Amino acid sequence: MRLTTSRLLLLLFVGWAVSAMCAGIVSGTLTLIKGELGLTSEEAGRVLSSWLLGMLLGAFAVGYVADRVGARAGWASRCRQGRLGGAGSPSL
Repeated sequence: MRLTTSRLLLLLFVGWAVSAMCAGIVSGTLTLIKGELGLTSEEAGRVLSSWLLGMLLGAFAVGYVADRVGARAGWASRCRQGRLGGAGSPSL
């Protein structure tokens, strides 16, 4: 199947929208997280900055893997990263 320009733009838009929605959810719930964990504004800023930095580094890592060994292996690598992050989080 050959991608036309409009289909490619639509796919790129959907990817951007999902990413923006995820960032919006975290930003919108940050005040609730801050209150629940008793964080100061500085600590909440560090949490958000760490999350964004993790997203950036993860995107570069998965992109590198996808370029080297293929998109399927890149997606599998991303799923493994998510599981490692979840396993490393404290249980409440």
